[in-house]
Amino acid sequence: MSTRDSFWRRQFSRPATSRQKVFDVVFGIALPLVCLLFDPLVFRSDLGKPLLDGYEIGGIVSMIVGMISLGAWLALGRFPAFIVSMLAGGAIFAFVLGCLLLPVSIVALFVVLGVLGFTPFATAFVFARNAVRAFDAAGQRWSRLGTVLAGICGLVVSVAGPWVTQGYVANRRAWAITAILSEDPTDDAEAIAAIKRFGTPSSADEIVFAYQRTADDARRKRLAAAYFDVTGESIEDRIVESMD
Repeated sequence: MSTRDSFWRRQFSRPATSRQKVFDVVFGIALPLVCLLFDPLVFRSDLGKPLLDGYEIGGIVSMIVGMISLGAWLALGRFPAFIVSMLAGGAIFAFVLGCLLLPVSIVALFVVLGVLGFTPFATAFVFARNAVRAFDAAGQRWSRLGTVLAGICGLVVSVAGPWVTQGYVANRRAWAITAILSEDPTDDAEAIAAIKRFGTPSSADEIVFAYQRTADDARRKRLAAAYFDVTGESIEDRIVESMD
């Protein structure tokens, strides 16, 4: 057996070594949490439109569910049939995110910090490795039917949960924008509260675009007031800033 084969066999064999567990905690929980807290590009950005603008709720909830499931598996090693789907979902999400970030990460390497853009690939490996181990453990402890049913439950939690939440947020956001841009000011207060809670920078910009398109003074005043309530900034200042 070659050294390369032996190395990869060790990465996925059970039980995990202490070094592997440390690696998994660092790249599966700690660094993703740091990237989430100090996110400069994916879900929020001061440099323009975020990479996943409009999908931040589903993405963030997916990341949190993934980190919790990985932490629970590493700490307890229980309910493998249920958790394997959650770990597999985390691996897929991290890999896709890494691919989306890849062009930016390569360019950003020239300023060193871009190396963090490659973190999702290491995270995907961590989740995949633990998904394989959980699958192996499930086959030893559970019946085939029990494994399938528990796996479906885990899939619902890891996939359906975050994106149902995202769908609800997207619907509330769309309703709020429609209400503010309508001719009827009745729902303005509720709509402004919804945008404050669920909106993105592009949501506020929808108000700016509507302000620029209308010539009605009363409507412009209402839109300017709504924009200020949402952002705490002047809509005219935003227009000037966008022209720079």
